[in-house]
Amino acid sequence: MILVVPTKNRLLSNTYYLFLDWVSITSLGFLFWVILWKFMMPSEFGIMNTTINLAIFLSGVSLFGFNFVLQKLIPEFLQRNQPLLVSSIIRFSLKFVIPISLIFTLSFIFFSGPISVILKLPADSVFLTSFGIFLLTLSSIFGGIFYGFQNMERLFLTDTLGFSIKIILLSALILISALNYVSGILVYWFGTFLIFLTRFETFFWKTKPEKLDNKQVFLYSRSAFISSMTVLLLFNSQYIILSAIENPSTSGIFSVAFLAATPLGIIPATFAGALLPAMSELSVSKETKEKNQLINIVLRYATVLTVPFFLLESFFFRSGVNFLNSQYLGAVTYFPMMSVSLIFYGIGTIFLNSLYALGKTKTYEKVWITSAFIFLLLSILMTTFFSALGLTIAYFLTLSYLMVSSFQLLKKHLKLSLEVRSFFKIFVSGSVFFIFLVFTMTENMGRV
Repeated sequence: MILVVPTKNRLLSNTYYLFLDWVSITSLGFLFWVILWKFMMPSEFGIMNTTINLAIFLSGVSLFGFNFVLQKLIPEFLQRNQPLLVSSIIRFSLKFVIPISLIFTLSFIFFSGPISVILKLPADSVFLTSFGIFLLTLSSIFGGIFYGFQNMERLFLTDTLGFSIKIILLSALILISALNYVSGILVYWFGTFLIFLTRFETFFWKTKPEKLDNKQVFLYSRSAFISSMTVLLLFNSQYIILSAIENPSTSGIFSVAFLAATPLGIIPATFAGALLPAMSELSVSKETKEKNQLINIVLRYATVLTVPFFLLESFFFRSGVNFLNSQYLGAVTYFPMMSVSLIFYGIGTIFLNSLYALGKTKTYEKVWITSAFIFLLLSILMTTFFSALGLTIAYFLTLSYLMVSSFQLLKKHLKLSLEVRSFFKIFVSGSVFFIFLVFTMTENMGRV
């Protein structure tokens, strides 16, 4: 018999461990990149960043959305008391994803030379991309399995282990004066391998398979693939665009602003991730009141964390960059608009994940496809004429559309009503705290 935990408890548990996972990835990941900012030249930093993000993008293609399919269908099958279908969807996903990943991996091994010319990257960094594609695909698909079972604690522990090992090895390279983009990339892939290894399971091969509704599976896969490609485009293609149109140094400077602003989008996106399996359970019922309550709870807590973090980071960003490495001070120009843009992204994912969980796949696809088209058009055009500042504006316009359109469409399907008064109180409280902090710090500095 399957024990079904009440949805609200699930949401709280999911949010707790996903938040811990976010804190772990953000703090350890930020420390990893800060160490690189401090000890690596902008050109090498740009090469390493572009290589890793290229592998992330292509592993996303290899997944074809099946990591999200597992997050959606596993809790739904469990809620319907269909455990055999759970094993079947996991096996089906692995059989589909692994061959595609291997094709990309082998292609980058045998054609690293021509690809390096096109992307203006060293051939050895392109060659190393091949290993990253396969490792990232495996770690993501097994992560999707535990996400579907709502075992967020396992995700937190494996991510923490992987990123901790990356920092330890990176520090060792610095001590022996062996840090360069090649050794840095290898460290990143080794940490990713450990994440996969600690997530690896075989329990789903031990049960008898049951026939799946392949049409339903590929419907969710297609929608998830479209969203994954758009997310990868938004979060990983910027380095490739800047390296190709401008140069790796410009890409490295912009990446500082982007990486610093990323937590502001990840905070609400983390809550959106916690909402997905919980809302998938509720999708079995046609009742809407509890669904509306869950969305408002998620939005309220996401706002509570995002507003103070945004105000604090805005105040300390310039001095922080100047302290770490003044070569990256150009990033200060891009940070304010990127921060607001990524907050819009995070809020938009809450609305979009709700649509996906409710089975509104066509509506879900429409927002992502339009957002991808807008970003591709504006990013290339604006970057060509205005360099990194133009790319920043392209982000703001694209993510503004994503947030507003997803809210309007969810409101249409769910008759969603937001608790605007609560959000206003949170923003005012955060602003008052920020003003008090600035005043106190200014007064203390004047006494020194």
